[in-house]
Amino acid sequence: MRGGVRDWNQLRLHESLRQKNVKWHFNPALSPAIGGAWEILVKTVKKILHSLAGERYLDDEALHSLLVEVEGFMNNWPPTPVSDHPQDLPVLTPASILTGALDSSLPAGVFPEADGYRRSWRRWIKEYLPLLQHRQKWLLQPSWNLHVGGVVLMCETNRARGVWLKALVTETLPDKDGVVRSVRARTANSSVLRDVRKFLPAGGIRLKLREV
Repeated sequence: MRGGVRDWNQLRLHESLRQKNVKWHFNPALSPAIGGAWEILVKTVKKILHSLAGERYLDDEALHSLLVEVEGFMNNWPPTPVSDHPQDLPVLTPASILTGALDSSLPAGVFPEADGYRRSWRRWIKEYLPLLQHRQKWLLQPSWNLHVGGVVLMCETNRARGVWLKALVTETLPDKDGVVRSVRARTANSSVLRDVRKFLPAGGIRLKLREV
């Protein structure tokens, strides 16, 4: 795969993306929390695959069939709170907006009289969209940002704390609010880009959060 990527016409590819105003922003390595929304889905898919297949070997056809089953599980996963009252409306799922049917047990294209895309869409607007408002987590800012020239310790899960490497901050990558989210640091042998939560000030002082 790497060889195939190297054979691409990189200049032509970049020019085409630039004309379409496409700009890539990559998350630092070892920082799945930054992509929390999709990383949770990836974790869920892996968990279902492991539960269904375990350590068994699967050929292409079996893997494809299994992924279709996983797709069905994921599309019936409710993104809104589930009520246990028997008179409440059926829970919303991605499958309900893909098929227009709130009852996932019905075949595709079969709709009850009171069902349909419009009713399903109105419920998505009323029940799901309000959940996408700003959350308190992102209203917290560090009282002290890492800065260029600062000496830090790299938090590494494969090393004991007593032998964590020291590094020098060479670049900070703040977000639009000016809060440093990623840091590029240089060790004795390499330069790495990591989430700011993977570093500690060399003095051992943790970054404290305060509400704004």
